[in-house]
Amino acid sequence: MEDDAYIAEIPELSGCMSDGATAREALENVEIIAKEWIETAHELGRDVGNPLFPDTINYWLKRFLSKNNLPHITPHGLRHTFATLQITSGIDISTLQARTGHAQASTLINIYARPYHGEAHKNKPPLRLKRC
Repeated sequence: MEDDAYIAEIPELSGCMSDGATAREALENVEIIAKEWIETAHELGRDVGNPLFPDTINYWLKRFLSKNNLPHITPHGLRHTFATLQITSGIDISTLQARTGHAQASTLINIYARPYHGEAHKNKPPLRLKRC
């Protein structure tokens, strides 16, 4: 079943996306978000429009984890953890769908919203973490 929502994304502006009930609304919303994204980047003294080398994020994360004596996790693992914790906290699926950029809400439900049973999982949020 398809959801009645659209997500517009500007790949050149990392993380710049918005949603809307119609394609037109999503495009109008992403234009507003893009202006705010660029303004914020300028305020923070960041270069706008210069893409990062793909390994940069992995390098930063690995260095941060090592410096803080934390276990290994990938950016994709963080994405999985984020989605799982959002569902655990009760966020509605359509909001999470917009935040994660999934085309179908069923993807989120099938991957992240599964029950955990037993003493080992008591008082712990369900996490799905895998090495990529």
